[in-house]
Amino acid sequence: MTPALETRSQEASPNRGYSINANKVIPNQQSLQEWRKAENIDVKKQVRLVKISHMRYQHKDMDTITTFLKDFGMHVVKQTEDKTWFAGHGNDQYVYVAEKGTEDKFLGGAFLVESEAEFEKATRIPGAGKVEQLQHAPGGGKRITIIDPEGFPVNLVFGQDEVTKSDDTMAEKLIYNFEHEKARVGHFQRFKKGPAAVHKLGHFGLCVQNFKAQCDFYLRHFNLAPTDFLYIDEADRSTREVALFAHIDRGEDFVDHHTFFMTTNATSHVHHCSFEVHDFDTQLLGHQWLAKKGYKSVWGVGRHILGSQIFDYWWDTSGFMVEHYADGDLINDKIPIGRGPARNERDLTLMLKDDGNTVGVVICGCGPTGALLSALLCRLRVRHIIIEKEAQITTDPRGIVLDEDGIRITQAVGIYRQLFEDVGQATRCFRFIDGGRGLDVSPFLQFDYSTVEGGTGHPGFMAHKQPALEKHLRNSINTEYGDIRLQSTLTSVTEDEDFIIANYEDQNGSAHTVQARFLVAADGKTGFVRKKYLEPKGVVMEKSEKFRYEAVYMIFFFPTDFNFICDPARPSVCGRFGKVEDRLWRFEFVVKEGEDGHHMATQEQVKKIVMPYLTHKGKRFGIPVDVTWPEDCIEWIRSRPFSFSARSCNRWALGRAILCGDAAHVLPPFGGQGIASGFRDAISLSWRLKMALDPRCQDYDSCFRGWYIERKQQLERSLSSTIENANFCNEPSSLKAWFRNWYLWAVQLVPSWKHNLELGGRREGMTRYHWTPGVHFLPLFEGGKSFPQVFSAPIAGPAPAIPSFTDDAVFATSKSGAFQLAVILDSVDHVVTSRKELQGIGKLSSITGLNPDEATFIIHGLSSAVSTSTLGSTGKNVAENVIRVIGAEEYTAAGNTAEASATGIKRHPPKFYNPDRIRADLGRDKKYVIVRWDRIVFAACSSIGELQLAINQLDQHVNQPAQDGKSR
Repeated sequence: MTPALETRSQEASPNRGYSINANKVIPNQQSLQEWRKAENIDVKKQVRLVKISHMRYQHKDMDTITTFLKDFGMHVVKQTEDKTWFAGHGNDQYVYVAEKGTEDKFLGGAFLVESEAEFEKATRIPGAGKVEQLQHAPGGGKRITIIDPEGFPVNLVFGQDEVTKSDDTMAEKLIYNFEHEKARVGHFQRFKKGPAAVHKLGHFGLCVQNFKAQCDFYLRHFNLAPTDFLYIDEADRSTREVALFAHIDRGEDFVDHHTFFMTTNATSHVHHCSFEVHDFDTQLLGHQWLAKKGYKSVWGVGRHILGSQIFDYWWDTSGFMVEHYADGDLINDKIPIGRGPARNERDLTLMLKDDGNTVGVVICGCGPTGALLSALLCRLRVRHIIIEKEAQITTDPRGIVLDEDGIRITQAVGIYRQLFEDVGQATRCFRFIDGGRGLDVSPFLQFDYSTVEGGTGHPGFMAHKQPALEKHLRNSINTEYGDIRLQSTLTSVTEDEDFIIANYEDQNGSAHTVQARFLVAADGKTGFVRKKYLEPKGVVMEKSEKFRYEAVYMIFFFPTDFNFICDPARPSVCGRFGKVEDRLWRFEFVVKEGEDGHHMATQEQVKKIVMPYLTHKGKRFGIPVDVTWPEDCIEWIRSRPFSFSARSCNRWALGRAILCGDAAHVLPPFGGQGIASGFRDAISLSWRLKMALDPRCQDYDSCFRGWYIERKQQLERSLSSTIENANFCNEPSSLKAWFRNWYLWAVQLVPSWKHNLELGGRREGMTRYHWTPGVHFLPLFEGGKSFPQVFSAPIAGPAPAIPSFTDDAVFATSKSGAFQLAVILDSVDHVVTSRKELQGIGKLSSITGLNPDEATFIIHGLSSAVSTSTLGSTGKNVAENVIRVIGAEEYTAAGNTAEASATGIKRHPPKFYNPDRIRADLGRDKKYVIVRWDRIVFAACSSIGELQLAINQLDQHVNQPAQDGKSR
């Protein structure tokens, strides 16, 4: 017999909704009057707004946006060649203005001002433009546009004719039957399919970087009053406000819960604008209509907490977010301000959720590639978290050389000076010598990397100490944007429609969760993300059979240069790295077939192979016995076998997970391309991550696919250079090696041929990507090439004591755009005319951040500084962003000054330096060059007309890559 159950399993409570007095639900209340007193807000100085009126946007495709807005529930009230005014069924002349332009652009929200006097007051606000007469707009009036501190336009309108619409334009108020209240008897509910008719504009919002300054601007200059603040907890237990919901203060009159909102974000952009519809049924029918038409929904229908609105967000055809809402809260000046934690606002987007564990990007691994990517994202002002399992930087100097691209990339994060002060020194030559005769022999071939002829302004390679490199990379991470979490071990990764979620354990074993839009694995070839998360999804590391090498290496002091010991019996490579005073040397040798790698790594076996190379013939010193380095002067740091191969993943990005550096590919050591390849990955990925986080980005998968398509091209080039070095070193046939050496000796009798051989990997020139569908440049305008770098100086000043390069001006720290504009000129006299030409383009709101106002003018042909009077007058610092290219003589002379000597920096000799390298590579007719953040040319244009064509294709090409070769 079954005993009776004495307890019943607990059942979930049914969901319920309440209409509650505001004073009972607002947390941490403060009256509006108390807040204004505390913030010293003078309401008499505020411009009094009546209501929000309409939105202004610029669109490239007026036909598609018109169709969308009609499907969204608006109707056209007036249309001209370049503008269309859209209205709802409320008492507004119009609620949306679409203006035709060469790019999709946010032009600001518009508010109606209370009186002529208030409008006049607005003209005195900093950033106010000229008064415009709206003679062609429905209802007329006049408008003034004010630019806020982050560049957003604010439109104020006065004098517009009032409009009153009859009641028959209003939708019927439906009668609902509830469980115990049946008000609708004998009547049926019926609906007509179609768009959700827009009543009015309700609010719009901005994502801002300087939240405090933006709040100060809006809440002091206008009668906007805070309804709610959202905050996050800081490490010191203080709180920081990260979001504002604000209403128009009309005293005791009830108004919408919020007309305007702002939230802290990594980038500055409009978030969305929102339009009121009749009721929930209208909203659902409108959702079905838009879905049927094939438009893209953002989340679906839901209800907000703050404001209580039922929401439904959509992407318009230009990539802007728009919302239908119904049933919103109303408040007045008697209802207190609320303050609540941002983490409780679960239905808000990432832009509103800034609790410290939700960011744009999570990076797994803080080795050289991860640390560099973090520093680059900081420069681009992208908030991110770095998860690193180790407690401190490794002391193991694994990587030892960095090529000139890598040096240039570290220059981008501001550590060029530290590289040669603390990290390492320039490498002179790669020497290829015969084996068995020691190291004091003439090479049969050498690559001279001490010159600066590679196009970057830097020597071809530097030998560095990896721990010091990592130290300075981490020091360059701005903690405002990058949060490093050490002793954190990744345990799992999951992904949903909006986020990728990483779970990790700290040093105490406590579990933590972070989420981001994207996760970048820079955790090496055996890292968690690829092995545990992506390999089960079909991402595999594919081995290249072109190269295979197994080696044992150890590290200690030795003389200069890198020596490739081309001994058929035992190929080896050795060379110094780090600073001279570090006295570090590395020796690699082949483990032959039949030998045990671990046995060969013992000190006894290593001595048999290495010590002959540390022995000098006595006759060199005029003595009868050979001289060998004393063993007690040598510290053996590490000796162990490694198997090297060339491998690359079939995909470097899948969903929201991305592989970078050794996690995506590995290279053999002969070309010195391991760390440099990771650095190229990082700089070319960083700007794409910034774009992918922009709400206007419509296809991040294509964005990242274009990234690794390009990178795989360059990786093949690096592999070819590596294989060339390895083939010289690993030739197994003594006879072939003999013929090779004599052939190379004969070739080098001709000086020009000898110099060509000495170029080594530089023979093919700078990196150039070839066009294929999905890549991000315009081949018809010379896109895909590296943008050369030369020495520079201020236009009106001498060459500086610390070497200055053109990148330092083109990508100055004051700029954050992923793309920049360089203007290449032959004469300083052309600066004024070029600036006037660019004024016709004006400031852009491109997803790439390109801003012609920040263009850098690079002047050739000047042997000394010139007066700023030659630059004309533009109402600002006329020398701003104007630099001149300097030659080898001025560069050298600047290094011989007392000021330069005081810096302690040893300048690299400008051997084979070409100050005309930019024009030589891009073409002498090229004047306007759009340069990507990774120093790759997007387009090099000969005229302002070509530049305009390139700009017209910019967002379309980067945001929606072409799928064929017919255009671009």
